[in-house]
Amino acid sequence: MEEENNRLAVAPTKEAGDFSDLNPRQELFCQLYVYDKECFGNATKSYAQAYDIDETNPVARSSASIELSKPYIKQRVRDLLDEFINDTVVDLELASVIKQNKELSSKVAAIREYNKLKQRVIEKTDITSGGKTIEQIMGMHIIQDENNRIQNQNPEPDNG
Repeated sequence: MEEENNRLAVAPTKEAGDFSDLNPRQELFCQLYVYDKECFGNATKSYAQAYDIDETNPVARSSASIELSKPYIKQRVRDLLDEFINDTVVDLELASVIKQNKELSSKVAAIREYNKLKQRVIEKTDITSGGKTIEQIMGMHIIQDENNRIQNQNPEPDNG
């Protein structure tokens, strides 16, 4: 095991995009990192499962980091993600959130996202306001108008 760990720490010699030379454990690491529900996005867990070591072993964390720093591993993960998460998949997931009735806040957020994607709603910002939204500006005007109204009702006494 020690020899294998040392071998993993050696700088990569493979070019990004050349996946034919990934060893079976490296390929499994990439597959777990992208597809496995328990390991998704967790390099340490993915590495531990692929290399059959305990994930609390410090070697798992450091070796996972080394694996993910290799250009050909990063590219393989990107390619798998592109296969796994694409426009069709995202559209279907978004549709399922919109159709459900259990989590209404998620449903509303999904509808907003859908409307943005389909450009059905355009968010407007006043460029003269330093990036404040129209609602923020209107709120400031209402407060200012109210302050002016109060001052006009109670004019300051003339001390002259």
